[in-house]
Amino acid sequence: MHNDSILEEFTDFSWKVNAKGVYIYVSGEVESILGYTADEILGKTPFDFMSKEEARRVRAIFSQIILEKANIKNLENWAITSTGERVCWLTNGKPIYDKGGAFQGYIGVDKNITNSKLLEENLQAQQTLLLQQKRMAQMGEMLSMIAHQWKQPLSAISTTAIMVKIDVELHKYDLNNPEQREEHLQKLVEEMDSIHDYIKHLTTTLDDFRNFFSPNKKRAYTTLESLFENSLSIIGTTLHNHNIFIKKEFLSTQEVEVHNSEIIQVILNILKNMLSIFREREIENPTITVKTIGTTIEIEDNAGGIDSDIIDYIFEKYFTTHDETQGSGLGLFMSRVIVEEHHKGMLRVENVNEGVKFVISLPAAS
Repeated sequence: MHNDSILEEFTDFSWKVNAKGVYIYVSGEVESILGYTADEILGKTPFDFMSKEEARRVRAIFSQIILEKANIKNLENWAITSTGERVCWLTNGKPIYDKGGAFQGYIGVDKNITNSKLLEENLQAQQTLLLQQKRMAQMGEMLSMIAHQWKQPLSAISTTAIMVKIDVELHKYDLNNPEQREEHLQKLVEEMDSIHDYIKHLTTTLDDFRNFFSPNKKRAYTTLESLFENSLSIIGTTLHNHNIFIKKEFLSTQEVEVHNSEIIQVILNILKNMLSIFREREIENPTITVKTIGTTIEIEDNAGGIDSDIIDYIFEKYFTTHDETQGSGLGLFMSRVIVEEHHKGMLRVENVNEGVKFVISLPAAS
Protein backbone atom coordinates (compact mmCIF):
# COMPACT_ATOMS: atom_id res chain seq x y z
CA MET A 1 0.00 0.00 0.00
CA HIS A 2 1.55 3.30 -1.14
CA ASN A 3 -1.24 5.76 -0.49
CA ASP A 4 -2.52 7.33 2.70
CA SER A 5 -4.61 10.47 2.26
CA ILE A 6 -3.76 11.93 5.68
CA LEU A 7 0.02 11.35 5.41
CA GLU A 8 0.16 12.66 1.86
CA GLU A 9 -0.77 16.10 3.25
CA PHE A 10 2.70 16.38 4.83
CA THR A 11 5.44 17.97 2.78
CA ASP A 12 8.17 16.00 4.59
CA PHE A 13 8.83 12.28 4.29
CA SER A 14 5.94 10.54 6.03
CA TRP A 15 5.82 6.82 6.81
CA LYS A 16 4.27 3.87 8.61
CA VAL A 17 6.11 0.91 10.06
CA ASN A 18 4.66 -2.28 11.46
CA ALA A 19 5.37 -3.71 14.91
CA LYS A 20 8.73 -5.05 13.63
CA GLY A 21 9.80 -1.65 12.33
CA VAL A 22 9.29 -2.58 8.65
CA TYR A 23 8.04 0.12 6.31
CA ILE A 24 4.48 -0.52 5.15
CA TYR A 25 3.92 2.97 3.76
CA VAL A 26 6.19 5.81 2.56
CA SER A 27 5.26 9.09 0.92
CA GLY A 28 6.48 10.07 -2.52
CA GLU A 29 8.89 12.72 -1.23
CA VAL A 30 11.32 10.04 -0.10
CA GLU A 31 12.51 9.36 -3.66
CA SER A 32 13.61 12.96 -4.21
CA ILE A 33 15.55 12.90 -0.95
CA LEU A 34 17.02 9.39 -0.66
CA GLY A 35 17.02 8.46 -4.32
CA TYR A 36 15.09 5.25 -3.68
CA THR A 37 11.59 4.59 -4.96
CA ALA A 38 8.79 3.69 -2.57
CA ASP A 39 8.87 0.12 -3.87
CA GLU A 40 12.59 -0.10 -3.00
CA ILE A 41 11.91 1.03 0.58
CA LEU A 42 8.73 -0.89 1.42
CA GLY A 43 9.48 -4.14 3.21
CA LYS A 44 12.72 -2.77 4.65
CA THR A 45 13.49 -0.98 7.92
CA PRO A 46 14.95 2.50 8.49
CA PHE A 47 18.13 0.79 9.68
CA ASP A 48 18.70 -0.68 6.20
CA PHE A 49 19.40 2.87 4.99
CA MET A 50 21.93 3.75 7.70
CA SER A 51 25.58 3.05 8.30
CA LYS A 52 26.22 0.07 10.60
CA GLU A 53 27.31 2.31 13.44
CA GLU A 54 24.33 4.66 13.10
CA ALA A 55 21.91 1.73 12.76
CA ARG A 56 23.28 0.22 15.97
CA ARG A 57 22.86 3.54 17.82
CA VAL A 58 19.33 4.29 16.57
CA ARG A 59 18.11 0.68 16.93
CA ALA A 60 18.98 0.78 20.64
CA ILE A 61 16.97 3.98 21.07
CA PHE A 62 14.06 2.74 18.96
CA SER A 63 13.92 -0.60 20.82
CA GLN A 64 13.40 1.24 24.10
CA ILE A 65 10.73 3.45 22.54
CA ILE A 66 8.81 0.43 21.21
CA LEU A 67 9.15 -1.33 24.56
CA GLU A 68 7.47 1.64 26.26
CA LYS A 69 5.09 2.31 23.35
CA ALA A 70 6.22 5.91 23.67
CA ASN A 71 6.06 8.75 21.17
CA ILE A 72 9.15 9.42 19.03
CA LYS A 73 10.19 13.00 19.73
CA ASN A 74 12.78 14.87 17.67
CA LEU A 75 15.05 11.85 17.14
CA GLU A 76 18.00 12.88 14.97
CA ASN A 77 19.34 10.10 12.76
CA TRP A 78 21.50 9.87 9.65
CA ALA A 79 20.52 7.92 6.52
CA ILE A 80 22.57 7.13 3.42
CA THR A 81 21.18 8.03 -0.03
CA SER A 82 21.40 5.82 -3.10
CA THR A 83 24.46 7.85 -4.17
CA GLY A 84 26.22 7.50 -0.80
CA GLU A 85 25.45 10.95 0.58
CA ARG A 86 24.39 11.57 4.18
CA VAL A 87 20.89 12.80 5.05
CA CYS A 88 19.88 13.82 8.55
CA TRP A 89 16.28 13.16 9.58
CA LEU A 90 14.46 14.73 12.50
CA THR A 91 12.01 11.94 13.29
CA ASN A 92 8.70 12.31 15.11
CA GLY A 93 6.04 9.64 15.41
CA LYS A 94 3.49 7.90 17.60
CA PRO A 95 2.27 4.35 18.09
CA ILE A 96 -0.81 3.06 16.28
CA TYR A 97 -3.28 0.43 17.50
CA ASP A 98 -6.09 -1.58 15.91
CA LYS A 99 -9.72 -1.39 17.06
CA GLY A 100 -9.04 -4.02 19.65
CA GLY A 101 -6.19 -2.00 21.16
CA ALA A 102 -3.40 -4.22 19.82
CA PHE A 103 -0.14 -2.46 18.95
CA GLN A 104 0.29 -2.26 15.17
CA GLY A 105 3.43 -0.14 14.70
CA TYR A 106 4.28 3.53 14.29
CA ILE A 107 3.20 6.40 12.08
CA GLY A 108 5.39 9.45 11.70
CA VAL A 109 7.23 12.07 9.72
CA ASP A 110 10.92 12.55 8.94
CA LYS A 111 11.98 16.15 8.42
CA ASN A 112 15.11 16.69 6.34
CA ILE A 113 17.44 18.85 8.47
CA THR A 114 20.65 17.94 6.63
CA ASN A 115 21.66 21.50 5.71
CA SER A 116 21.32 22.82 9.25
CA LYS A 117 23.15 19.80 10.71
CA LEU A 118 26.00 20.07 8.21
CA LEU A 119 26.26 23.77 9.03
CA GLU A 120 26.31 22.90 12.73
CA GLU A 121 29.03 20.29 12.13
CA ASN A 122 31.04 22.83 10.17
CA LEU A 123 30.71 25.40 12.94
CA GLN A 124 31.74 22.81 15.52
CA ALA A 125 34.74 21.88 13.39
CA GLN A 126 35.71 25.55 13.11
CA GLN A 127 35.34 26.00 16.88
CA THR A 128 37.47 22.91 17.49
CA LEU A 129 40.12 24.21 15.11
CA LEU A 130 39.99 27.63 16.76
CA LEU A 131 40.40 26.03 20.19
CA GLN A 132 43.34 23.97 18.94
CA GLN A 133 44.95 27.08 17.46
CA LYS A 134 44.42 28.95 20.72
CA ARG A 135 45.96 26.10 22.68
CA MET A 136 48.94 26.04 20.34
CA ALA A 137 49.31 29.81 20.72
CA GLN A 138 49.13 29.43 24.49
CA MET A 139 51.71 26.65 24.33
CA GLY A 140 53.97 28.92 22.30
CA GLU A 141 53.56 31.67 24.88
CA MET A 142 54.28 29.21 27.69
CA LEU A 143 57.40 27.91 25.94
CA SER A 144 58.56 31.49 25.49
CA MET A 145 58.06 32.11 29.19
CA ILE A 146 59.91 28.91 30.06
CA ALA A 147 62.79 30.12 27.92
CA HIS A 148 62.87 33.38 29.88
CA GLN A 149 62.68 31.47 33.17
CA TRP A 150 65.52 29.16 32.13
CA LYS A 151 67.81 31.75 30.57
CA GLN A 152 69.36 33.11 33.77
CA PRO A 153 69.85 29.74 35.57
CA LEU A 154 71.36 28.14 32.46
CA SER A 155 73.68 31.10 32.04
CA ALA A 156 74.71 30.84 35.68
CA ILE A 157 75.35 27.08 35.38
CA SER A 158 77.45 27.68 32.27
CA THR A 159 79.43 30.45 33.98
CA THR A 160 80.06 28.33 37.07
CA ALA A 161 81.22 25.36 35.00
CA ILE A 162 83.57 27.58 32.96
CA MET A 163 85.10 29.12 36.10
CA VAL A 164 85.78 25.67 37.55
CA LYS A 165 87.45 24.63 34.28
CA ILE A 166 89.56 27.83 34.18
CA ASP A 167 90.72 27.30 37.77
CA VAL A 168 91.84 23.77 36.88
CA GLU A 169 93.52 24.69 33.58
CA LEU A 170 95.38 27.66 35.08
CA HIS A 171 96.45 25.61 38.10
CA LYS A 172 95.08 28.31 40.37
CA TYR A 173 95.43 26.00 43.34
CA ASP A 174 98.48 23.96 44.30
CA LEU A 175 96.87 20.65 45.10
CA ASN A 176 100.07 19.49 46.79
CA ASN A 177 99.56 22.25 49.33
CA PRO A 178 97.09 21.03 51.98
CA GLU A 179 95.64 24.50 52.62
CA GLN A 180 95.16 25.32 48.93
CA ARG A 181 93.77 21.86 48.24
CA GLU A 182 91.25 22.33 51.05
CA GLU A 183 90.34 25.78 49.72
CA HIS A 184 89.91 24.35 46.22
CA LEU A 185 87.67 21.54 47.47
CA GLN A 186 85.61 23.99 49.51
CA LYS A 187 85.10 26.19 46.47
CA LEU A 188 84.12 23.17 44.36
CA VAL A 189 81.50 22.18 46.91
CA GLU A 190 80.08 25.71 46.94
CA GLU A 191 79.98 25.84 43.14
CA MET A 192 78.31 22.42 42.91
CA ASP A 193 75.75 23.57 45.49
CA SER A 194 75.06 26.62 43.32
CA ILE A 195 74.60 24.45 40.24
CA HIS A 196 72.27 22.19 42.24
CA ASP A 197 70.18 25.21 43.26
CA TYR A 198 69.97 26.39 39.65
CA ILE A 199 68.91 22.93 38.48
CA LYS A 200 66.28 22.81 41.23
CA HIS A 201 64.92 26.12 39.93
CA LEU A 202 64.72 24.69 36.40
CA THR A 203 62.88 21.61 37.69
CA THR A 204 60.43 23.77 39.66
CA THR A 205 59.71 25.77 36.52
CA LEU A 206 58.86 22.59 34.60
CA ASP A 207 56.60 21.42 37.45
CA ASP A 208 54.78 24.76 37.38
CA PHE A 209 54.09 24.46 33.67
CA ARG A 210 53.15 20.79 33.85
CA ASN A 211 50.59 21.61 36.54
CA PHE A 212 49.29 24.50 34.45
CA PHE A 213 48.50 22.19 31.51
CA SER A 214 47.24 19.31 33.64
CA PRO A 215 43.91 17.88 32.39
CA ASN A 216 42.88 17.26 36.01
CA LYS A 217 39.73 19.30 36.41
CA LYS A 218 39.16 18.62 40.11
CA ARG A 219 38.53 21.68 42.20
CA ALA A 220 40.95 22.49 44.97
CA TYR A 221 40.90 24.69 48.04
CA THR A 222 43.42 27.49 47.82
CA THR A 223 43.91 31.19 48.46
CA LEU A 224 43.98 34.05 45.98
CA GLU A 225 47.51 34.84 47.13
CA SER A 226 48.64 31.33 46.20
CA LEU A 227 46.95 31.57 42.80
CA PHE A 228 48.69 34.86 42.05
CA GLU A 229 52.08 33.59 43.22
CA ASN A 230 51.69 30.49 41.02
CA SER A 231 50.87 32.76 38.08
CA LEU A 232 53.90 34.88 38.88
CA SER A 233 56.13 31.80 38.88
CA ILE A 234 55.22 31.42 35.20
CA ILE A 235 55.35 35.00 33.95
CA GLY A 236 57.43 36.66 36.67
CA THR A 237 60.76 36.51 34.84
CA THR A 238 59.19 38.07 31.74
CA LEU A 239 57.77 40.92 33.82
CA HIS A 240 61.12 41.40 35.57
CA ASN A 241 62.94 41.50 32.22
CA HIS A 242 60.71 44.43 31.26
CA ASN A 243 61.42 46.22 34.56
CA ILE A 244 57.84 45.87 35.75
CA PHE A 245 57.52 46.22 39.52
CA ILE A 246 54.95 44.06 41.33
CA LYS A 247 53.44 45.64 44.43
CA LYS A 248 51.61 43.11 46.62
CA GLU A 249 48.93 43.79 49.23
CA PHE A 250 47.64 40.42 50.35
CA LEU A 251 45.01 41.27 52.95
CA SER A 252 43.06 38.00 52.91
CA THR A 253 43.76 34.35 53.71
CA GLN A 254 40.19 33.24 52.94
CA GLU A 255 40.03 30.11 50.78
CA VAL A 256 38.24 29.66 47.48
CA GLU A 257 37.38 26.39 45.71
CA VAL A 258 38.53 26.58 42.09
CA HIS A 259 40.11 24.84 39.13
CA ASN A 260 43.60 26.13 39.86
CA SER A 261 44.91 26.07 36.29
CA GLU A 262 41.87 27.94 34.96
CA ILE A 263 42.10 30.83 37.43
CA ILE A 264 45.86 30.97 36.89
CA GLN A 265 45.13 31.28 33.16
CA VAL A 266 42.79 34.22 33.88
CA ILE A 267 45.46 35.99 35.95
CA LEU A 268 48.05 35.30 33.24
CA ASN A 269 45.74 36.75 30.58
CA ILE A 270 45.37 39.94 32.62
CA LEU A 271 49.10 40.23 33.32
CA LYS A 272 49.97 39.61 29.65
CA ASN A 273 47.53 42.33 28.58
CA MET A 274 49.14 44.75 31.02
CA LEU A 275 52.61 43.77 29.82
CA SER A 276 51.54 44.43 26.22
CA ILE A 277 50.19 47.89 27.10
CA PHE A 278 53.32 48.79 29.08
CA ARG A 279 55.49 47.93 26.07
CA GLU A 280 53.17 49.61 23.56
CA ARG A 281 52.99 52.88 25.50
CA GLU A 282 56.58 52.77 26.80
CA ILE A 283 55.44 53.52 30.34
CA GLU A 284 58.13 54.75 32.72
CA ASN A 285 58.31 52.92 36.05
CA PRO A 286 55.65 50.36 35.08
CA THR A 287 53.93 48.98 38.17
CA ILE A 288 51.31 46.30 38.76
CA THR A 289 49.55 46.39 42.11
CA VAL A 290 47.76 43.27 43.30
CA LYS A 291 45.45 43.30 46.31
CA THR A 292 43.33 40.58 47.89
CA ILE A 293 40.26 41.38 49.98
CA GLY A 294 38.03 38.51 51.12
CA THR A 295 37.53 36.36 48.01
CA THR A 296 38.29 39.21 45.62
CA ILE A 297 41.59 39.91 43.89
CA GLU A 298 42.28 43.28 42.27
CA ILE A 299 45.04 43.67 39.67
CA GLU A 300 45.84 47.26 38.75
CA ASP A 301 48.42 48.90 36.47
CA ASN A 302 49.62 52.45 35.86
CA ALA A 303 49.50 52.35 32.06
CA GLY A 304 46.92 55.11 31.55
CA GLY A 305 43.69 53.12 31.39
CA ILE A 306 41.41 51.98 28.57
CA ASP A 307 39.63 54.32 26.16
CA SER A 308 36.06 54.86 27.40
CA ASP A 309 34.75 54.07 23.89
CA ILE A 310 36.01 50.47 24.06
CA ILE A 311 36.16 49.52 27.74
CA ASP A 312 32.66 47.99 27.58
CA TYR A 313 33.70 45.67 24.74
CA ILE A 314 37.03 44.20 25.89
CA PHE A 315 35.44 40.95 27.12
CA GLU A 316 33.68 40.29 23.82
CA LYS A 317 34.84 37.43 21.62
CA TYR A 318 37.56 38.38 19.09
CA PHE A 319 37.73 41.97 20.33
CA THR A 320 41.32 43.20 20.32
CA THR A 321 43.16 46.48 19.88
CA HIS A 322 46.25 44.62 18.61
CA ASP A 323 47.08 43.19 15.23
CA GLU A 324 46.81 39.43 14.58
CA THR A 325 50.42 38.79 15.56
CA GLN A 326 49.83 40.02 19.10
CA GLY A 327 46.55 38.42 20.06
CA SER A 328 43.42 36.61 18.94
CA GLY A 329 40.99 38.64 21.04
CA LEU A 330 39.98 35.51 22.94
CA GLY A 331 42.03 35.86 26.14
CA LEU A 332 39.73 38.19 28.07
CA PHE A 333 36.61 36.59 26.58
CA MET A 334 37.72 33.17 27.83
CA SER A 335 38.71 34.73 31.16
CA ARG A 336 35.15 35.93 31.72
CA VAL A 337 33.78 32.51 30.72
CA ILE A 338 36.11 30.82 33.21
CA VAL A 339 35.28 33.16 36.09
CA GLU A 340 31.55 33.67 35.54
CA GLU A 341 30.39 30.42 33.94
CA HIS A 342 32.84 27.87 35.34
CA HIS A 343 33.15 29.38 38.82
CA LYS A 344 29.96 31.47 39.23
CA GLY A 345 32.07 34.50 40.08
CA MET A 346 32.44 37.92 38.51
CA LEU A 347 35.14 39.55 36.37
CA ARG A 348 34.99 43.29 35.70
CA VAL A 349 37.27 46.11 34.66
CA GLU A 350 37.35 49.82 35.47
CA ASN A 351 39.61 52.78 34.88
CA VAL A 352 41.35 54.18 37.95
CA ASN A 353 43.56 57.22 38.53
CA GLU A 354 46.71 56.03 36.72
CA GLY A 355 45.56 53.01 34.80
CA VAL A 356 43.11 50.14 34.73
CA LYS A 357 41.95 47.70 37.40
CA PHE A 358 40.68 44.18 36.84
CA VAL A 359 38.59 42.74 39.66
CA ILE A 360 38.04 38.97 40.05
CA SER A 361 35.43 37.99 42.66
CA LEU A 362 34.94 34.33 43.49
CA PRO A 363 32.51 32.54 45.83
CA ALA A 364 33.93 31.55 49.20
CA ALA A 365 34.83 27.89 49.67
CA SER A 366 31.87 25.97 51.09
